[in-house]
Amino acid sequence: MIIECEEDPWEIIGNIGDPSFSICDETWDEIYRHDDHPRTLRIIDCESNQTIDITGESIEDTRRMAENLCKLLNQDYYRPGFREK
Repeated sequence: MIIECEEDPWEIIGNIGDPSFSICDETWDEIYRHDDHPRTLRIIDCESNQTIDITGESIEDTRRMAENLCKLLNQDYYRPGFREK
């Protein structure tokens, strides 16, 4: 899906971290996890230097929120007149 944006999404996402983002879970090295895992999930950028911690009302909500935030951050965006990914 391509989403048309008013602002340059690559600039906005670049201020958050280096795409592509993923969830640090059981598939990641344990050093990226924290004491509140899986109640809180950590999203990390591809350079492994920026993290976002997500906490929902339940473990299931946390997983859903983290997965959807990763989809949003990793989406293909289009803004007329701006560079494409």
